[in-house]
Amino acid sequence: YMRAKEGTLEKEAVQKQIAEVMAHRVRVDRSVEVISHLLFGKDVAPKLVNVIRSPEQPIVDDWDCLKSM
Repeated sequence: YMRAKEGTLEKEAVQKQIAEVMAHRVRVDRSVEVISHLLFGKDVAPKLVNVIRSPEQPIVDDWDCLKSM
């Protein structure tokens, strides 16, 4: 985006792509929020969803469970 010249079709296309990706991310974030509220309740859900794992912890605790989904 930064390398494209102002007013070019390339810059417009990249700008549109960025907007689409951002809109998709917002939809995914909202979906995760709704699902977490349904599963854990409004009080607990924000705490669970926003927890950051320490670098030494694996991303997923049970890979077999994740793969079976």
